[in-house]
Amino acid sequence: MKRFLITAFLMAAGAVPVQAQLFQGRVLEEGEGVPVAEAGVELLGSGGISLSRTLTDDQGAFRLETPGPGSYRLRASRAGYNFAVTDSVAVEAGQTERVFISLALRPFVLDSLVVAGARRPGARAPGQEKFSHRASLDLGGVFLTRVHMLDRDPAAVSDMIRTVEGFMLTGTGELRVNRGQGCLRVLLNDFPIQGMSLDEIPPSAVMGIEVYREAREVPEDLRLLVAPCGAVNVWMRGSW
Repeated sequence: MKRFLITAFLMAAGAVPVQAQLFQGRVLEEGEGVPVAEAGVELLGSGGISLSRTLTDDQGAFRLETPGPGSYRLRASRAGYNFAVTDSVAVEAGQTERVFISLALRPFVLDSLVVAGARRPGARAPGQEKFSHRASLDLGGVFLTRVHMLDRDPAAVSDMIRTVEGFMLTGTGELRVNRGQGCLRVLLNDFPIQGMSLDEIPPSAVMGIEVYREAREVPEDLRLLVAPCGAVNVWMRGSW
């Protein structure tokens, strides 16, 4: 009996601690990409049952431990924003899963207010205002936000464009569009650029990307700059 107790003690003393399963990530404001502090983040189990909850710090960061391996969803909420629920994410034993959650600002509703039409931003309007207005036109363009950039963590800006349907790579690695006239113009903060590759733009400084695969997707205020082609318009931090 004494020998058994000694053996059991030695086995327990030499055991390797089991690492917990974690979700770590950040909650960011949609479009702006700024951290959302003091947002509530819940871990949802089967049937949407809340298993645990935490608040984000000043950088929008959070950390939640799961009760075990399995599939979970995360729900983020904060006053002034629409809540967001992620897709189901599987986490294995000892695994840490990184998650970025985007929260959209909740518009204030005023009684007896009728909006006849959206005003087009002026030429000197901030990039974010132009980006949001063009996205609301629903002409078929694709709009990639700072949250998309953080989620993908691309090595180059062109890595983000390759994920959009309608683009292809040539044998030399050049990015081409296979819609409309098959040509593509590149703009930086609404200004056409020549002799400069997309991949010369550092992804860390990009706040938003407007992707128009053919002329009919291009909004009116950009058509004269790019006709008859499609366009990629990259917004940098300083013009956002």
